[in-house]
Amino acid sequence: MKTLLLAIACVLILSWAGPAGACDPEILTKFLNSNTCPMCNLSGCSLARKDLRGARLWRANLEGANLEGAKLDGAFLVGVNFKDANLSGVTMFGADLLNANLSGADLSGAGLDTARWVDGNKCSLLSTGKCEQY
Repeated sequence: MKTLLLAIACVLILSWAGPAGACDPEILTKFLNSNTCPMCNLSGCSLARKDLRGARLWRANLEGANLEGAKLDGAFLVGVNFKDANLSGVTMFGADLLNANLSGADLSGAGLDTARWVDGNKCSLLSTGKCEQY
């Protein structure tokens, strides 16, 4: 009986935690002020058209985030979770995307010139929307 009550309490607590993918404004502000946020949760955040060149986001969670038109040139994005993120029109020239999760992400019009792709290979010049490899 105690186990059942504990399970019900856990479900209720988790349901009150807010919607999945809701952006934490405190974490977002901290990132925007420092351009560094390794292993942080930025899921559901809007970073559209932000200048994030050289950002350090190692293993961060950006699931469902909106980065449309953002500048991520030279960013360290190793292991970042971009699942279902809007990356349309972003520039990632020379960014490091090794082991990043891009499943369901919208990369339409994304500039990927010389980026290090999820598999470790470099994207060729003029790679747009997908990584063309040498």
